Amino acid sequence: MSLNKRSSGVLLPIFSLPSEYGIGSIGMEAYGFIDFLKGAGQKFWQILPLGPTSYGDSPYQSLSSCAGNPYFIDIDRLKSEDLITDFEIEKFTSRTDSIDYEFLFNNRYKILKIAYSRLSDEEKYYLYEFRQREGQWLEDYALYISIKEVQKHKPWYEWKDEYKFQDSDSIENFSQKYSELIEFHIFTQYEFFKQWNDLKNYANENGIEIIGDLPIYVPYDSVDVWRNPELFNLDEELEPIRVGGVPPDYFNEEGQLWGNPTYDTNVLKNQDYRWWVERLGASFRFVDILRLDHFRGFESFYCINNDCDNAKIGIWEKGLGVEFIDTIKAEFGKDRFIAEDLGFLTEDVRELLILSEFPGMVVLQFGFSPNTESSYLPHNHKKNQIAYLGTHDNDTAIGYYEMIDEEEREYITNYMKLDIKESINWGMIRGLMQSIANTTIIQVQDLIGLGNEARINIPGIPEGNWVWQMKANMLNEDIRDRLYKLTKLYSRV
Repeated sequence: MSLNKRSSGVLLPIFSLPSEYGIGSIGMEAYGFIDFLKGAGQKFWQILPLGPTSYGDSPYQSLSSCAGNPYFIDIDRLKSEDLITDFEIEKFTSRTDSIDYEFLFNNRYKILKIAYSRLSDEEKYYLYEFRQREGQWLEDYALYISIKEVQKHKPWYEWKDEYKFQDSDSIENFSQKYSELIEFHIFTQYEFFKQWNDLKNYANENGIEIIGDLPIYVPYDSVDVWRNPELFNLDEELEPIRVGGVPPDYFNEEGQLWGNPTYDTNVLKNQDYRWWVERLGASFRFVDILRLDHFRGFESFYCINNDCDNAKIGIWEKGLGVEFIDTIKAEFGKDRFIAEDLGFLTEDVRELLILSEFPGMVVLQFGFSPNTESSYLPHNHKKNQIAYLGTHDNDTAIGYYEMIDEEEREYITNYMKLDIKESINWGMIRGLMQSIANTTIIQVQDLIGLGNEARINIPGIPEGNWVWQMKANMLNEDIRDRLYKLTKLYSRV
């Protein structure tokens, strides 16, 4: 891993890759982006979680910890394998400026079911092998998503009791009656894994490591909670007792009410954190390095009563702690994790970060308060950190500069020596590259110089997120060469 050397990378979600079919995929545009990264002297491609999404379309609310998102399957590859036709592609895809998840939900599986119906005998054999190899997680996911489909896509806690409480006879009867539907959902994972493995191998062969992102919680409506209710703080009716979130902060004055059920830490500890280790292992099949979202929650996590409308009132409970961190370090090594340690941190959280030896994060946009000496300013960075201009939760560089007040704008302009000739976004990129932090990550929107129309997510706002798509040819040779020169100038090549 390269996190302990001077290096840099680019943040771009898979869904934001250019595509003619309504959402970015793991097709040729992804391979082209890897070529761009290599040519620009980059070492990392940071992505967002890859799991199948549900209501709200957030990649941080995935239906499964182990599955891949079928929306990301490359349509052109299915066509090249004679599984779908141009007419079918035209009928069931959309060409829009931003992602239309409702259209995808209503149409993408229609294409995939056509492809599944045309599998050759050879591919059916490989599908059988995949099913045997992947075992219980795959069977559980395919069963769960099939019941969900038959139950008109209701969340599992609104299913009939025999499915909600997993009556074994009812589950077995369902499995037999809907065996073809279950196998179809297994096919979507087979196709995703096949395509993703090829892409990841191409990245690694070209010197690019993929940084993934792991939410600390899983959604209430997920196969993880449905199959493992004992791991979560649920009552006898399988309703959450308290849910996760964060108190009021920089992002939202009412805090963030995530709604995810919190963990029963005693049960996880008594099981030697087996579920967590399996979850991390599944993620490492997709990526080389994992960003642990909301790292402070491993020390203490904020709980809100399930009947609350916001996150203003809650309590802190002790998290999985140092024993858990030691467990995952022993299993995977300390060099494969990044700790998302943003926000208000207590001394206990700082101590856990030091003990973990994981690199933490600094975000440049948080540093420029004229009246405060911030740890986010480049002259206060540390080597064992990942430095960002902004993450998927922030404004773009241009958007940030336009939104701040005059005093802050003057401060950042003087500090970063910004001028119109260089451009605001490239001046900020230059300033980031100068950081002593071993690794820097830049959002692709900031390379292009886009405003907040290209923002990925606004925390605490449930609608209108996760829809930005880059247009073809936005990343050109001039941007590649300019990025390479800066990367080389500051010894990150």
